[in-house]
Amino acid sequence: LGDARVRRALSMALDRRAMLVNVFDTLGTLGSGPYPGALADTTVTPPPFDRGHASALLDSAGWAEAANGVRRKNGQPLAFSLIVPTSSRTRMRYAVLIQEQLKAIGTSVAIESMEFAAFNERQMARAFDAALMSTAADPSAAAVKQSWATSGTAKGGQNYVSYSNPAFDVLIDSALATFDEARARAYARRAYQLLVDDAPAVWLY
Repeated sequence: LGDARVRRALSMALDRRAMLVNVFDTLGTLGSGPYPGALADTTVTPPPFDRGHASALLDSAGWAEAANGVRRKNGQPLAFSLIVPTSSRTRMRYAVLIQEQLKAIGTSVAIESMEFAAFNERQMARAFDAALMSTAADPSAAAVKQSWATSGTAKGGQNYVSYSNPAFDVLIDSALATFDEARARAYARRAYQLLVDDAPAVWLY
């Protein structure tokens, strides 16, 4: 999942709205980025649900369709595992839906369900392909930096997916450094959009 085109393709192949309704009926709210729902930046635009475009992105990245339905590149299948804690019925349901939806674009997802302690250990050790995580971010750019800046990839940091983009780091640092509120919001908005576009995660609900 190191190729940004693959990450974006996978995010575009997920019908987040349909999954939300399937799991929460009318009680859920779509996630849109790395901030609390009540303080969401409505100008940030997540990748749209578009399986045709997702398939085209995978084609351009060299992942060709195969007879068994799983795309391949240089002999390797487009396959990964998804860890999920059994303590969360919501995330267990989402795991199955994600598996089904990504199968439609030739991606094989193996669900690894485990007790929370084991899940947390794998998460902190960065020992996973993909993980269904939950977050509780403080309403500030500082909290976003902890979870998504390059500095958070170090041992003990909270950037569990090891996302690193120098442009994102600069924008978040700029948002934290200025005392001008409007300028801080503008820097943060650009950082959020860059992060969402890079698709190191899909904000589900």
